[in-house]
Amino acid sequence: MKKFGFTLAEVLITLAIIGVVAAITLPSLNDDMGLRSIEKQSAKFYNTLVNSISMIQADEQVDDISSINLTPEMILSRMKVKRTCAVKDCAPAQYGYVNSSNKKTAAEIFSGISVDKDYVTLPEQEQEKKEKLNAILEETANSTMTELEDGTIVYMSQAKQESKIETDKNNTTTTTRTTQPLTIYFDVNGKKGPNIVGRDLWAVSIYDDGKIDDTKLQKEETSKKNGEDIITNSEENLFNSSYSFSKFRNNGFKFNCK
Repeated sequence: MKKFGFTLAEVLITLAIIGVVAAITLPSLNDDMGLRSIEKQSAKFYNTLVNSISMIQADEQVDDISSINLTPEMILSRMKVKRTCAVKDCAPAQYGYVNSSNKKTAAEIFSGISVDKDYVTLPEQEQEKKEKLNAILEETANSTMTELEDGTIVYMSQAKQESKIETDKNNTTTTTRTTQPLTIYFDVNGKKGPNIVGRDLWAVSIYDDGKIDDTKLQKEETSKKNGEDIITNSEENLFNSSYSFSKFRNNGFKFNCK
């Protein structure tokens, strides 16, 4: 009777093929599982934040948030907090951006409108500008953020306003006032990767009607020429549309990257 079987060489070749296929597919599967976990954690934190705001409105008996002095402490007291720690200790060293090679420290991102705007335009004032920016970054790195029991880390920035004055060659003076509302930065898995804005790190704000939306900067530009004021108002997102939490939420907390 003729016997059928595999030679040692055939077995080894088969195992090698399986190894190659596994090496190609497993990283993709792991990445996909990681994204699914981030999606679930993001949805969970959003629901936690919604519930916290609802509890504040019920406790204060208000619908309009602007009628009370909403503080980070009021929001966090209604969440399951594990500990508080400095930004430099709790947050990852750096964050990247989707489809970009740019990287920023957590302090740079959490500083918001302060870091990306020039305070002065004259070369002789460059050192003063650098010192002011460095002081802001150091203060932010040493400021307090919160770690929740599920591993989410949260940094809240109170509402703030900054002004910049510029005079052009035609002797037109423009004052730009930029207002940033109370902003909640949250990383749903702490120091674990991918540490990317628009993946595990987001920024949102709470508006007067209690709704949670992307953080929007309100800008008012006043140009003075020949004694006359010309006022222009505009609005822009703190993060661009590639990192919009509202789009992510409206997509059912699903990433459009497969």
